[in-house]
Amino acid sequence: MEDEDFMGTKTHRLLNNAETQQMQDDIRALKERIQVLERIATDSSSTNDLNRQIEELRGQ
Repeated sequence: MEDEDFMGTKTHRLLNNAETQQMQDDIRALKERIQVLERIATDSSSTNDLNRQIEELRGQ
């Protein structure tokens, strides 16, 4: 895998299957959280519903 830092320095490293799976799981969880945040930002839900959704995100 090739990584590039904010200065443009590139590094190469090998990922094992466990690391790859963990990264995929992390990305999947982040995408789910983004979907919830997008829904919260665009829905006109009640305050109680909004608070419940925020608390559910904190629990993850």
